[in-house]
Amino acid sequence: MGGCFLGRKVLFAFCFFFLSLLLIVGCQAADSATFSYIPAIDGKTYNQLPKTSQNLLKKMDLYIVANNVVSPPLALSHNGHYEIDLQPGAIGVLDFTLKSVFADTGYFVSIDGTPVHAAKQNNNQPLQFYFLNEMFSDGLTKIIKADILKKTRAGWTIVQTVQFTLVNKSLIPDPEPVPNPVPDPVPVPDPVPDPVPVPDPDPVPVPDPDPAPSGYVPPETTTWSRFPNNLIVNPAKFKIGPAQEKGFNAADPCVMFDQKTQKWHAYFSSMIMSQDVQVIKHAESSDAITWTVKDDIPLDRGASGTWDSHMVETCSVVSVETSPNIFKYFMFYSGTNTDFGDDRDHYSMGLAVSDNPDTFTRISSIQSPKGASGLVFDAKMAFAENPAVVDGLVTDPDVMYRDGLFKMWFYCAGTNSSGKYVDGGICYASSTDGIHWDQNGSLMSLLNDQTVGVVAQQPTVIYNDVSKIYEMWVVIDDPAYSTYGLPGLAVGGYYHAVSSDGIQWTYTSKSQYDFQWDRKASSEDEGLANGPDVVFRNGFYYLFYSSFTKQDLSSADYPYPYTWGLNFATKK
Repeated sequence: MGGCFLGRKVLFAFCFFFLSLLLIVGCQAADSATFSYIPAIDGKTYNQLPKTSQNLLKKMDLYIVANNVVSPPLALSHNGHYEIDLQPGAIGVLDFTLKSVFADTGYFVSIDGTPVHAAKQNNNQPLQFYFLNEMFSDGLTKIIKADILKKTRAGWTIVQTVQFTLVNKSLIPDPEPVPNPVPDPVPVPDPVPDPVPVPDPDPVPVPDPDPAPSGYVPPETTTWSRFPNNLIVNPAKFKIGPAQEKGFNAADPCVMFDQKTQKWHAYFSSMIMSQDVQVIKHAESSDAITWTVKDDIPLDRGASGTWDSHMVETCSVVSVETSPNIFKYFMFYSGTNTDFGDDRDHYSMGLAVSDNPDTFTRISSIQSPKGASGLVFDAKMAFAENPAVVDGLVTDPDVMYRDGLFKMWFYCAGTNSSGKYVDGGICYASSTDGIHWDQNGSLMSLLNDQTVGVVAQQPTVIYNDVSKIYEMWVVIDDPAYSTYGLPGLAVGGYYHAVSSDGIQWTYTSKSQYDFQWDRKASSEDEGLANGPDVVFRNGFYYLFYSSFTKQDLSSADYPYPYTWGLNFATKK
C-alpha cells in the first residue's frame, strides 16, 4: 500500500477511488430542476480524461441523503456527469470525507484551502461545503477544489488537486425555437365539462414509528424494575460446540433492537468447556422476553496461530443503514491467543462484518491496519500518545454509530517495557469506517479517585435522544468482590455517569450503585456477573445483565454448580 502514497499522479489515480462524496439535499419549492456534478482530475473533466481515469470515476459512489434516508449509489451518465433532480433555490451540502486507505498515513483533504484534519477540533465532523443556487459564480457553475495534502517538516504540501464543477442546468436557457414562416391556425377546443368531484380518501392511519415490544409493558417507574420472569437466556437450556454440549455462560451481553428484522438480538460470550475456548453466541426475540438461542455461532474463534485463536468475547454489534432498507452489521470484539486467565492475556480489538445479524466475517488481512484478519488495533495503538506503553490489553468495547462516526468506549490497560501497568481505565476512540481509529487514550474523568488502583471497566454507553446527553454504566473494580456472591467473580452493581460529548464524564455517584445486586432475586442469587448492556428505546431504559444462579438448572445431570445467564430490568 505504501506505493500508493508516493505523490505521483499516476499512482494517486488509483488511491482516489477511496475519496467519496455525500450530497445532502433539502427541498424548499415545488418545481424540480436538474443539477449536474462533474468530477475532474487535474482540471480535466470526464471526457478529457484517459480511459483509466474514466474507469476510476465510474467506480466512485455518490449518495443522496434526505430525511435520514440514503439513496443507492448513482451511476455516471453517458456524458460523465452525476445528475439529480433538485428544487429551485435548494440548499445542498457537499460532504467530503476521507476514507480508510488514508488513515494514519499523514495525508488529508483540503477543500477550498481548509484541511479536513482541522475539522477534528469540531467533534470529528467531516468538512462540509454549503451552496445555494445564488452562489454559482456565473449563474451556471461553481468550482470547488479538493487538495490532497501531506504534512512535512515545512508544513502542509499539496500532493494532488481534485476539482469538482457544479453545473446548475436549471439556469441554462433553452435555445430559442425557430418559428414557422406561416403559423398554423390555433384550433378552438370543445368546451370541457366540469370534472366530477372525487371525494378525498379517508386518511390512512400512520402507525407509531417505533412501537414498544409486544407482550410486556415496562412499569412507569424511574427506578430499576427487574423483569419478573428473569433468566431470559439460560445456558442450561441451550447447546454449544461441535459435540452439542450444555452451555455454561451467557456473559458480556450486547443487545440491540434491529430496524431491519424488527427483532431484538442478543450477542454474548459463551464457553465451549470441553475445549476451554470462548466464542460469540446469538439469540433473538420479538418482545425482549422470549428468546431463541440460535444454533449457529455468529463468530467463532480464529484459526490456529492467529491473534484471536483462543478466545473471542465481549462484542458490540452496530447496524448501519447504508442505503434505503439496506443495512450493514459491524461486530466489534476482543480476542486473544493465550490462556493465562488473568491480565497476561493481552486482548486486542477486532472487527467482523455482515449483511445480516446472524453470521459475521472478519475483515481481511489486507483491510487490517495490522495485516491480520479481523484485527483493527491493539493496546500500543490505543495508547499512541503515551510512549511509555509498549504492550497491554484492550477489551470490552461498546460502540455506537452517530454523526457519521463509530464511537467506541472500551477497557484499556497499558504496560511498560518492565510489564508494569502505567496507564488505563476506560479509553475512547472514533472512526469513520470502523477499521482505522483516532485514539483518545484513557478518559481521566472516569478514573475512580476513591481507591488507588481501582479502575472503571466494562462500559456500556447510550445517547439519550430526549435529554440529549450520553450516559454510561460501568463496573468499578472493587476489593469487596468477595462479599458479592461468588468470590472473585460476582460484582455488587453498576455505577452511572453522564456526558455532553462522550469524552468528559461526571459520575452520578461514586459511592452508590445505579443498579445494585439483589441477593433475594432468584435469577441472581449467586451474584451479578460482568458489565451490563443498556438500550434506550421508546422512552424506556432496558438494562440487560448477566448473573450467577443455582435456580432453574435444566436437569440433574447439568455438569456445573450454577448457570451464568441473562436477565433484564427497565426504568422510565
